[in-house]
Amino acid sequence: MPAKHPRPRGAQWRRITIPIPPDLSARIDAAVHALPGETLTSLTRSAIRNEIDRLEAARGDGEAPVPFPAAPGRPPPGRPRKRVAPAAATAEPPVADASSEVERLLHVLEQGEGHEAHAAAAAGRSDGG
Repeated sequence: MPAKHPRPRGAQWRRITIPIPPDLSARIDAAVHALPGETLTSLTRSAIRNEIDRLEAARGDGEAPVPFPAAPGRPPPGRPRKRVAPAAATAEPPVADASSEVERLLHVLEQGEGHEAHAAAAAGRSDGG
């Protein structure tokens, strides 16, 4: 039976929700169903605890484990955001007011100037091609 870590009374527990790939999900389900008394929660807690212990031991270079320093707060949720490189000088400037662009395209369509005029307007041209 897996080692249980009962919830202390009055302790603030944190719920963590993470996406996992289908193959890992299937392995988790198989393990939980095959091990009597195991739950998804207990398996997850045990796995995280074991991995943190392993990482701290690796930081100790074979000596005593070296715990990670206390975090200044919770890490941001989700995956890290990638920095977006500034737009190239040849790129068209963004539309300052999307509603005015929509109004301009609607006006072109209302005028019945045909598909070519619509395509030209969508591309920001007024010459029809």
